[in-house]
Amino acid sequence: MISLFVSISVWVWGAYLALLTGGLVWLFLNRKTLLSEAVVVWLLNAAAGAAAQPLWNSLKPYQKNRFMVFLDPR
Repeated sequence: MISLFVSISVWVWGAYLALLTGGLVWLFLNRKTLLSEAVVVWLLNAAAGAAAQPLWNSLKPYQKNRFMVFLDPR
């Protein structure tokens, strides 16, 4: 989920959710998706983004380093 990565900054996460909301509304209005699917996608992204920051802050420094090396192994 993109929401996990953009949740590092509240402003970026908010912009992402606004774009996601606009995109899902557009898809719903053009009958490309069901309202229930759009709501589930939005709720999962919002929940993942809201949970990412507290989870990251609960990690110890060595755990954060391991995760960062996994993302960028240089």
